[in-house]
Amino acid sequence: MYRPEKLDSRDDFTTDNLRSAAIVVFGCPRERFTSAEFETLKRYVRHGGSVLVMLSEGGEGKAGTNINYWLEEYGIAINNDAVVRTTHYKYLHPKEVRVGDLTGNLTHTQTQTHVQTDTHTPTCSAG
Repeated sequence: MYRPEKLDSRDDFTTDNLRSAAIVVFGCPRERFTSAEFETLKRYVRHGGSVLVMLSEGGEGKAGTNINYWLEEYGIAINNDAVVRTTHYKYLHPKEVRVGDLTGNLTHTQTQTHVQTDTHTPTCSAG
């Protein structure tokens, strides 16, 4: 069984503390990252670490964070819209989405990440 660990303060966000983590998950960060924190994340990823970033509808502007600044260095940015809506809007089921050709080569992750999305053709729908 896996037991996640939580960092209790920003002072705990260090390369040494992240070293043993298989993945670092940011579930809608609500504060701005410092340049030192971005450098810690860069070192973590450079040494093979994985990061999952999730934001709510409204993106980083509504959340009050600056995570896209770091993500854009890897060719990734989080939009202000949502893949799954948490409230009813127009339809009775979540937004349909297709993510096509999501690729990532671990040998190139340090220098380049290629992500291509196509939201025009749904691959699944609730019904």
